Amino acid sequence: MGSKSCAMKLDVTDEEEVKRVIQAVEDQLGPIDILVNNAAVMDNMGKFEEQKLERWERDLKVNLTGAYNCSKAVWPGMVRKGWGRIINISSVAALMGLRCSHPMVRPRLG
Repeated sequence: MGSKSCAMKLDVTDEEEVKRVIQAVEDQLGPIDILVNNAAVMDNMGKFEEQKLERWERDLKVNLTGAYNCSKAVWPGMVRKGWGRIINISSVAALMGLRCSHPMVRPRLG
């Protein structure tokens, strides 16, 4: 169909690495028209009292800061071109809760 694309592996939490990769893609293909933010982790699952702050911070850094870093890196080119799309992918986990079986947490009735 005449379109070109490429996929790149990178650490989305590393702002400088994101900038380098975006520049490499633009050098190879020209300005980026579409960015799909699809990197995500969910490492901090389990009982709340057993969760670790380090995992929580990593989840936030990959899932939120990663999308921010990538979007910020492609934004100037989209503005210069006058067109672009940024698509953020989420999981169904954003719409559903998990059942808590802890005895101190009781379901609300009525």
